Amino acid sequence: NTANKITATTGGAVNLFHNNSLKLATTSTGVDVTGTVTADGLVVDGAAQLNGDLTIFDATGDPFIKFQTDDIQYVLRVDNSASDVFQLRDATNSANRISVSTGGDISFYEDTGTTPKMVWSASAESLGIGTSSPSHPLEVTKNASGSQDIALLSNDNVGIGNTAGLLFAPSNGITGARIEAIAVEDFSVSANRTADLAFYTRKDGTLDERLRISAD
Repeated sequence: NTANKITATTGGAVNLFHNNSLKLATTSTGVDVTGTVTADGLVVDGAAQLNGDLTIFDATGDPFIKFQTDDIQYVLRVDNSASDVFQLRDATNSANRISVSTGGDISFYEDTGTTPKMVWSASAESLGIGTSSPSHPLEVTKNASGSQDIALLSNDNVGIGNTAGLLFAPSNGITGARIEAIAVEDFSVSANRTADLAFYTRKDGTLDERLRISAD
């Protein structure tokens, strides 16, 4: 006798109640829901805004969010296996792209999505390129026949005296600590450039050339 079930206001809202508690109200722009919405599916035609946490449960498998166009599908999912906990996966090609493990390891996969080729090991605090188990702070491995460069250092500012250098330096900031540098110096702005290979040391703030191999 005193509990509202449905109320309708002329020129205003239509409200639905549960046990005299307002749960759904129409507004001038849509509806306002108080509480939890349970649905078998959801289609949003337009922008969506989330103010709070989003929790996804899947009783039959791994929970996921799918991003889909007419040509491709990407999935963010939680993998319940022992290794990969969070994955970005190309569902169109069934290929992994990125995975994050419980220990914080991050893996980036090659084009087929089957083998990680760049791995950040959180426990070892190491980055591996071409290896999934780096044992040094930076470890680069290349498995290829023929002449293959492992790394390229490039200075796009082409000009006389510009260098592409490799620097070895201590991190403790000791005054007078020795710093060794290797630099390839460009001495021509033409297309057929020549370059010298120079070796330097630095002591007490002074950089000195110690060895030079010229193009000749």
